Amino acid sequence: MKVLGCSLLGVRNVDHKMKYKSKKGQLPFVEVNGEEIADSAIIIKELGTRYNKDLDASLTAEQRNVAHATISMIENHFAW
Repeated sequence: MKVLGCSLLGVRNVDHKMKYKSKKGQLPFVEVNGEEIADSAIIIKELGTRYNKDLDASLTAEQRNVAHATISMIENHFAW
């Protein structure tokens, strides 16, 4: 990933390797401490739990509902 011509991974000295699919063939996925986590909803939930972060903390109940509806529509009705 590049921003303003600088590689973010290089700037932050993050050891990284590019993989195009998980061991089970799933996308998207992340690897945390050697463990692969797949499925965007599970990734977000797991990272929030591991790092004690609530990405929706600043959202109102209405905004959370809109976000949930939008994500559900995209995940369930778009074919890639």
